[in-house]
Amino acid sequence: MTSGVATISNLKTRQASIQYIPLPMTGDRAVMGFHRHLLEDRIRTESFLAAIETIVKPGDIVADIGAGTGILSFASCRAGAKRVYAIERNAIVHKAREVARSNGFHSQIMFLQQDANTITLPEQVDVMVSECIGLMGMGRLMAAVAHLAKRLLKANGMLIPGKLSMYLAPVESRVHFDYVHVWDKHWYGFDFSRLQQTANNNVYVAWFDPMSFLADAKQVASLDLLCDDVTCVHRELMFTSCRVGYVHGFCGWFEMHLGGGVSLDSSPFSPPTIWRQVFLPLEREVLIQEGTTINVDLYVNAGATKDETDDYFAWNTEVRNPNSNIPEAGFRQSTYSSVNRSP
Repeated sequence: MTSGVATISNLKTRQASIQYIPLPMTGDRAVMGFHRHLLEDRIRTESFLAAIETIVKPGDIVADIGAGTGILSFASCRAGAKRVYAIERNAIVHKAREVARSNGFHSQIMFLQQDANTITLPEQVDVMVSECIGLMGMGRLMAAVAHLAKRLLKANGMLIPGKLSMYLAPVESRVHFDYVHVWDKHWYGFDFSRLQQTANNNVYVAWFDPMSFLADAKQVASLDLLCDDVTCVHRELMFTSCRVGYVHGFCGWFEMHLGGGVSLDSSPFSPPTIWRQVFLPLEREVLIQEGTTINVDLYVNAGATKDETDDYFAWNTEVRNPNSNIPEAGFRQSTYSSVNRSP
Protein backbone atom coordinates (compact mmCIF):
# COMPACT_ATOMS: atom_id res chain seq x y z
CA MET A 1 0.00 0.00 0.00
CA THR A 2 1.24 3.50 -0.80
CA SER A 3 0.29 6.66 1.08
CA GLY A 4 1.90 9.94 0.10
CA VAL A 5 5.61 9.29 -0.30
CA ALA A 6 5.66 6.33 2.06
CA THR A 7 5.52 2.71 0.94
CA ILE A 8 4.06 0.21 3.40
CA SER A 9 5.12 -3.37 2.81
CA ASN A 10 5.11 -6.67 4.66
CA LEU A 11 8.43 -7.30 6.35
CA LYS A 12 10.13 -10.55 5.39
CA THR A 13 12.20 -10.55 8.60
CA ARG A 14 11.63 -9.54 12.21
CA GLN A 15 14.50 -7.06 12.26
CA ALA A 16 13.74 -3.88 14.19
CA SER A 17 12.71 -1.00 11.93
CA ILE A 18 10.84 2.30 12.00
CA GLN A 19 9.19 4.39 9.28
CA TYR A 20 7.25 7.65 9.32
CA ILE A 21 3.93 7.44 7.48
CA PRO A 22 2.77 10.85 6.18
CA LEU A 23 -0.96 10.37 6.72
CA PRO A 24 -3.43 13.23 7.40
CA MET A 25 -3.64 12.41 11.13
CA THR A 26 0.12 12.93 11.67
CA GLY A 27 1.70 16.31 12.33
CA ASP A 28 4.15 18.23 10.12
CA ARG A 29 4.16 15.61 7.39
CA ALA A 30 6.60 17.55 5.19
CA VAL A 31 9.15 18.06 7.98
CA MET A 32 8.99 14.58 9.46
CA GLY A 33 9.00 12.76 6.14
CA PHE A 34 10.25 14.38 2.95
CA HIS A 35 12.52 17.14 4.29
CA ARG A 36 14.14 14.95 6.92
CA HIS A 37 14.89 12.54 4.08
CA LEU A 38 16.61 15.36 2.16
CA LEU A 39 18.70 16.58 5.09
CA GLU A 40 19.90 13.07 5.92
CA ASP A 41 21.48 12.77 2.46
CA ARG A 42 24.92 14.15 3.29
CA ILE A 43 26.21 13.92 -0.29
CA ARG A 44 23.31 16.00 -1.59
CA THR A 45 23.36 18.55 1.23
CA GLU A 46 27.12 19.01 1.56
CA SER A 47 27.50 19.40 -2.21
CA PHE A 48 25.03 22.31 -2.22
CA LEU A 49 26.66 23.84 0.87
CA ALA A 50 30.11 23.64 -0.75
CA ALA A 51 28.83 25.36 -3.91
CA ILE A 52 27.21 28.11 -1.85
CA GLU A 53 30.38 28.68 0.16
CA THR A 54 32.30 29.12 -3.09
CA ILE A 55 29.83 31.30 -5.01
CA VAL A 56 28.04 33.50 -2.45
CA LYS A 57 30.14 36.53 -1.51
CA PRO A 58 29.79 38.94 1.45
CA GLY A 59 27.08 41.48 0.70
CA ASP A 60 25.29 39.36 -1.95
CA ILE A 61 21.53 39.28 -2.33
CA VAL A 62 20.33 35.67 -2.63
CA ALA A 63 17.03 34.03 -3.61
CA ASP A 64 16.40 30.47 -2.38
CA ILE A 65 13.65 28.88 -4.48
CA GLY A 66 11.78 26.01 -2.83
CA ALA A 67 13.49 26.80 0.48
CA GLY A 68 11.95 23.94 2.47
CA THR A 69 13.56 23.78 5.92
CA GLY A 70 15.82 26.71 4.97
CA ILE A 71 19.15 24.88 4.91
CA LEU A 72 20.37 26.62 1.72
CA SER A 73 19.22 30.00 3.00
CA PHE A 74 21.15 29.46 6.24
CA ALA A 75 24.27 28.45 4.29
CA SER A 76 23.96 31.63 2.19
CA CYS A 77 23.85 33.73 5.37
CA ARG A 78 26.89 31.92 6.73
CA ALA A 79 28.72 32.67 3.48
CA GLY A 80 28.10 36.38 3.99
CA ALA A 81 24.84 37.15 2.16
CA LYS A 82 23.41 40.54 3.08
CA ARG A 83 19.84 39.43 2.44
CA VAL A 84 18.15 36.16 1.47
CA TYR A 85 14.66 35.72 0.02
CA ALA A 86 13.51 32.26 1.08
CA ILE A 87 10.62 31.36 -1.23
CA GLU A 88 8.49 28.30 -0.44
CA ARG A 89 4.85 27.69 -1.40
CA ASN A 90 4.19 25.18 1.41
CA ALA A 91 3.53 25.89 5.08
CA ILE A 92 6.92 24.47 6.07
CA VAL A 93 8.21 28.01 5.45
CA HIS A 94 6.89 28.95 8.90
CA LYS A 95 8.94 26.18 10.54
CA ALA A 96 11.97 27.38 8.59
CA ARG A 97 11.44 30.87 10.02
CA GLU A 98 11.55 29.41 13.54
CA VAL A 99 14.80 27.61 12.76
CA ALA A 100 16.28 30.81 11.31
CA ARG A 101 15.52 32.62 14.57
CA SER A 102 17.20 29.83 16.55
CA ASN A 103 20.33 30.25 14.44
CA GLY A 104 20.40 34.03 14.53
CA PHE A 105 19.55 34.55 10.83
CA HIS A 106 16.02 35.97 11.21
CA SER A 107 17.10 39.53 10.39
CA GLN A 108 18.84 38.45 7.15
CA ILE A 109 16.16 36.17 5.71
CA MET A 110 12.79 37.22 4.35
CA PHE A 111 10.50 34.18 4.21
CA LEU A 112 7.83 34.30 1.50
CA GLN A 113 5.10 31.67 1.19
CA GLN A 114 4.47 32.03 -2.54
CA ASP A 115 4.68 30.06 -5.78
CA ALA A 116 7.98 30.57 -7.58
CA ASN A 117 6.12 30.93 -10.88
CA THR A 118 4.44 34.14 -9.73
CA ILE A 119 6.94 35.65 -7.27
CA THR A 120 8.06 39.26 -7.64
CA LEU A 121 10.95 40.58 -5.55
CA PRO A 122 11.72 44.24 -4.76
CA GLU A 123 15.25 43.87 -6.17
CA GLN A 124 17.34 41.70 -8.44
CA VAL A 125 19.63 39.13 -6.85
CA ASP A 126 23.28 38.19 -7.19
CA VAL A 127 22.74 34.47 -6.64
CA MET A 128 19.75 32.18 -7.04
CA VAL A 129 19.91 28.74 -5.45
CA SER A 130 17.44 25.90 -5.66
CA GLU A 131 17.50 22.16 -5.09
CA CYS A 132 15.30 21.85 -8.18
CA ILE A 133 16.34 18.37 -9.26
CA GLY A 134 13.78 15.95 -10.69
CA LEU A 135 13.86 12.57 -12.47
CA MET A 136 17.09 12.29 -14.46
CA GLY A 137 17.67 15.86 -13.25
CA MET A 138 14.82 17.55 -15.12
CA GLY A 139 11.61 18.61 -13.42
CA ARG A 140 8.85 21.20 -13.26
CA LEU A 141 10.64 23.16 -10.50
CA MET A 142 13.82 23.31 -12.60
CA ALA A 143 11.87 24.80 -15.49
CA ALA A 144 10.33 27.37 -13.15
CA VAL A 145 13.71 28.25 -11.62
CA ALA A 146 15.38 28.65 -15.03
CA HIS A 147 12.57 30.94 -16.15
CA LEU A 148 12.66 32.93 -12.92
CA ALA A 149 16.43 33.35 -13.10
CA LYS A 150 16.14 35.22 -16.37
CA ARG A 151 13.85 37.69 -14.63
CA LEU A 152 15.42 38.05 -11.17
CA LEU A 153 19.17 37.57 -11.61
CA LYS A 154 21.47 40.53 -12.11
CA ALA A 155 23.41 40.69 -15.39
CA ASN A 156 26.36 38.74 -13.98
CA GLY A 157 24.32 36.75 -11.47
CA MET A 158 24.95 33.09 -10.68
CA LEU A 159 22.49 30.20 -10.61
CA ILE A 160 23.02 27.13 -8.41
CA PRO A 161 22.82 24.63 -10.08
CA GLY A 162 24.11 25.95 -13.38
CA LYS A 163 24.30 22.98 -15.74
CA LEU A 164 22.71 19.57 -16.17
CA SER A 165 23.99 16.47 -17.98
CA MET A 166 21.77 13.42 -18.56
CA TYR A 167 22.85 9.84 -19.34
CA LEU A 168 21.24 6.58 -20.45
CA ALA A 169 22.33 2.93 -20.85
CA PRO A 170 20.50 -0.29 -21.83
CA VAL A 171 20.37 -2.84 -19.02
CA GLU A 172 19.80 -6.50 -18.28
CA SER A 173 18.21 -6.81 -14.84
CA ARG A 174 15.77 -9.55 -13.96
CA VAL A 175 15.04 -7.89 -10.60
CA HIS A 176 13.84 -4.66 -12.19
CA PHE A 177 12.00 -6.38 -15.04
CA ASP A 178 10.12 -8.76 -12.71
CA TYR A 179 9.11 -5.86 -10.46
CA VAL A 180 7.43 -4.13 -13.41
CA HIS A 181 5.85 -7.29 -14.83
CA VAL A 182 4.12 -8.42 -11.66
CA TRP A 183 0.67 -7.92 -13.24
CA ASP A 184 1.20 -10.69 -15.78
CA LYS A 185 0.35 -13.27 -13.13
CA HIS A 186 -2.96 -13.99 -11.42
CA TRP A 187 -3.52 -12.52 -7.95
CA TYR A 188 -5.50 -14.73 -5.58
CA GLY A 189 -7.17 -16.39 -8.52
CA PHE A 190 -8.10 -13.16 -10.34
CA ASP A 191 -6.78 -11.80 -13.64
CA PHE A 192 -5.19 -8.33 -13.27
CA SER A 193 -3.31 -8.41 -16.58
CA ARG A 194 -5.10 -5.30 -17.87
CA LEU A 195 -2.95 -3.30 -15.45
CA GLN A 196 0.28 -4.48 -17.07
CA GLN A 197 0.09 -1.86 -19.80
CA THR A 198 0.02 0.86 -17.14
CA ALA A 199 3.06 -0.67 -15.45
CA ASN A 200 4.93 -0.88 -18.76
CA ASN A 201 4.33 2.81 -19.42
CA ASN A 202 5.76 4.14 -16.18
CA VAL A 203 9.22 5.13 -14.96
CA TYR A 204 10.71 3.76 -11.76
CA VAL A 205 13.31 4.94 -9.27
CA ALA A 206 15.85 2.18 -8.69
CA TRP A 207 19.41 1.15 -7.88
CA PHE A 208 21.49 -0.48 -10.62
CA ASP A 209 24.69 -2.46 -10.64
CA PRO A 210 26.84 -1.21 -13.55
CA MET A 211 27.48 -4.88 -14.35
CA SER A 212 23.90 -4.95 -15.69
CA PHE A 213 24.83 -2.60 -18.55
CA LEU A 214 24.62 -4.12 -22.02
CA ALA A 215 26.51 -1.23 -23.64
CA ASP A 216 28.41 1.87 -22.63
CA ALA A 217 26.26 4.75 -21.40
CA LYS A 218 25.68 7.75 -23.67
CA GLN A 219 24.96 11.37 -22.91
CA VAL A 220 21.36 12.32 -23.59
CA ALA A 221 21.78 16.06 -23.10
CA SER A 222 24.00 18.80 -21.69
CA LEU A 223 21.98 21.84 -20.65
CA ASP A 224 22.87 25.29 -19.34
CA LEU A 225 19.98 26.36 -17.12
CA LEU A 226 20.47 30.03 -17.98
CA CYS A 227 20.74 29.58 -21.75
CA ASP A 228 18.99 26.37 -22.84
CA ASP A 229 15.42 25.12 -22.84
CA VAL A 230 15.13 22.87 -19.78
CA THR A 231 11.45 22.07 -20.27
CA CYS A 232 12.00 19.29 -22.80
CA VAL A 233 14.71 17.05 -24.24
CA HIS A 234 14.43 14.92 -27.38
CA ARG A 235 17.32 12.67 -28.40
CA GLU A 236 17.80 9.59 -30.56
CA LEU A 237 20.50 7.23 -29.27
CA MET A 238 22.02 4.09 -30.76
CA PHE A 239 23.72 1.51 -28.54
CA THR A 240 25.71 -1.53 -29.67
CA SER A 241 25.58 -4.41 -27.19
CA CYS A 242 28.91 -5.61 -25.85
CA ARG A 243 27.65 -9.08 -24.85
CA VAL A 244 24.89 -11.66 -25.06
CA GLY A 245 21.96 -11.07 -22.73
CA TYR A 246 18.38 -9.94 -22.34
CA VAL A 247 17.58 -6.27 -22.70
CA HIS A 248 15.01 -5.32 -20.08
CA GLY A 249 15.02 -1.54 -20.38
CA PHE A 250 17.18 1.51 -19.74
CA CYS A 251 18.94 3.05 -16.76
CA GLY A 252 19.02 6.86 -16.67
CA TRP A 253 20.79 9.33 -14.37
CA PHE A 254 22.07 12.89 -14.14
CA GLU A 255 25.13 14.94 -13.26
CA MET A 256 24.35 18.39 -11.89
CA HIS A 257 27.06 21.06 -12.07
CA LEU A 258 26.33 23.24 -9.07
CA GLY A 259 29.09 25.78 -9.72
CA GLY A 260 32.40 26.59 -8.12
CA GLY A 261 33.78 23.27 -9.33
CA VAL A 262 31.19 21.28 -7.34
CA SER A 263 29.14 18.53 -9.01
CA LEU A 264 26.45 16.16 -7.80
CA ASP A 265 25.30 13.05 -9.64
CA SER A 266 23.00 10.04 -9.36
CA SER A 267 25.21 7.69 -11.37
CA PRO A 268 25.31 3.99 -10.43
CA PHE A 269 29.10 4.39 -10.39
CA SER A 270 28.89 6.96 -7.56
CA PRO A 271 27.90 6.75 -3.88
CA PRO A 272 24.09 6.61 -3.56
CA THR A 273 21.94 9.71 -3.12
CA ILE A 274 18.22 10.23 -2.58
CA TRP A 275 17.65 10.45 -6.35
CA ARG A 276 19.05 7.04 -7.32
CA GLN A 277 18.60 6.12 -11.00
CA VAL A 278 15.55 5.93 -13.26
CA PHE A 279 14.38 2.69 -14.90
CA LEU A 280 12.57 2.83 -18.24
CA PRO A 281 11.26 -0.73 -18.77
CA LEU A 282 10.54 -2.56 -22.02
CA GLU A 283 7.19 -4.22 -22.63
CA ARG A 284 8.94 -7.57 -22.91
CA GLU A 285 12.49 -8.85 -22.63
CA VAL A 286 14.48 -9.38 -25.83
CA LEU A 287 17.37 -11.82 -26.17
CA ILE A 288 20.28 -10.09 -27.91
CA GLN A 289 23.70 -11.06 -29.23
CA GLU A 290 26.96 -9.19 -29.03
CA GLY A 291 26.81 -6.43 -31.64
CA THR A 292 23.01 -6.08 -31.52
CA THR A 293 21.83 -2.52 -32.13
CA ILE A 294 19.49 -1.00 -29.56
CA ASN A 295 17.95 2.27 -30.77
CA VAL A 296 15.91 4.50 -28.50
CA ASP A 297 14.06 7.69 -29.31
CA LEU A 298 13.84 9.42 -25.91
CA TYR A 299 11.63 12.38 -25.09
CA VAL A 300 11.40 14.03 -21.68
CA ASN A 301 8.88 16.79 -21.08
CA ALA A 302 9.19 18.50 -17.71
CA GLY A 303 6.99 21.53 -17.50
CA ALA A 304 6.35 22.93 -20.95
CA THR A 305 2.78 23.76 -19.93
CA LYS A 306 0.81 24.15 -16.71
CA ASP A 307 -1.16 20.97 -17.39
CA GLU A 308 0.16 18.39 -14.91
CA THR A 309 -0.48 15.56 -17.38
CA ASP A 310 1.94 17.17 -19.85
CA ASP A 311 4.96 16.09 -17.77
CA TYR A 312 6.01 12.77 -19.25
CA PHE A 313 8.70 10.41 -20.51
CA ALA A 314 8.44 8.68 -23.89
CA TRP A 315 10.85 6.01 -25.10
CA ASN A 316 10.39 4.30 -28.45
CA THR A 317 12.78 1.39 -28.81
CA GLU A 318 13.96 -0.79 -31.69
CA VAL A 319 16.19 -3.85 -31.29
CA ARG A 320 18.00 -4.94 -34.46
CA ASN A 321 20.19 -8.05 -34.90
CA PRO A 322 23.58 -7.29 -36.52
CA ASN A 323 22.97 -10.04 -39.11
CA SER A 324 19.52 -8.92 -40.16
CA ASN A 325 17.93 -5.80 -41.61
CA ILE A 326 14.62 -6.65 -39.98
CA PRO A 327 14.07 -5.37 -36.42
CA GLU A 328 13.74 -8.15 -33.84
CA ALA A 329 11.48 -6.04 -31.64
CA GLY A 330 9.96 -2.59 -31.46
CA PHE A 331 8.17 -0.80 -28.63
CA ARG A 332 6.39 2.53 -28.24
CA GLN A 333 6.07 3.49 -24.58
CA SER A 334 5.13 6.69 -22.78
CA THR A 335 4.09 7.66 -19.27
CA TYR A 336 1.57 9.98 -20.90
CA SER A 337 -0.53 6.95 -21.81
CA SER A 338 -0.61 5.71 -18.19
CA VAL A 339 -1.94 8.93 -16.63
CA ASN A 340 -5.50 8.71 -15.33
CA ARG A 341 -7.77 11.33 -16.91
CA SER A 342 -11.40 12.21 -16.40
CA PRO A 343 -13.64 10.87 -19.19
